[in-house]
Amino acid sequence: MTRPLATACLAAGLALAAGPAAAQSALERLEVLDERMNEVVLGALEAQIPALAGYLPSVEWDEPMRANAACLLAEVETRAGAAGVERLLESYAETTEAATGTADLSSLQLETPEGMTPAEFQAAYAECGMRDWLYGRLEASGALAIIMESAR
Repeated sequence: MTRPLATACLAAGLALAAGPAAAQSALERLEVLDERMNEVVLGALEAQIPALAGYLPSVEWDEPMRANAACLLAEVETRAGAAGVERLLESYAETTEAATGTADLSSLQLETPEGMTPAEFQAAYAECGMRDWLYGRLEASGALAIIMESAR
C-alpha cells in the first residue's frame, strides 16, 4: 500500500471512529449496501448461468473486507470529500435498487463521486482490495471457473 493510501486509510478509520454513536457509520452503510449489491449481481449471474446454482459464495463481509472498504472510503473522502462518500453510498443504494429482480447486469453502474474520475475510482477499488476479495471468494467456491467456462 502506498504511503498516501495508508495515510488515507488511517484517516478514514479515525474519522469513522469519531462519528456519532447513534448514527450508522459510512463503513456500516457500505457493508449493508455492498452485500446487497453483490447478492443482486450473483443472483443475476445465476439466472444467466444456471450451472452456478450451489456454487455461489457468501457475500457476507469479514474483517479483511471491512479493512478494504475503510481504505476505499478513505480514498473517496480524500479525493471527493465527505459529500463524495455520501454520494457513493447513495449511488450504491440507487444502483442496487434499479438492478434488483433483473438478470440484466448492464444497469449496474455506480455513479463516480464528483472529484474522482471513473478510472481513479476503479483504481482505488482495486488497490484497496475490494475486487480481489470477491474474486477470491468466487474462485474458492468454484463459481469463477463456471463463469469462465460459460464465457467460452
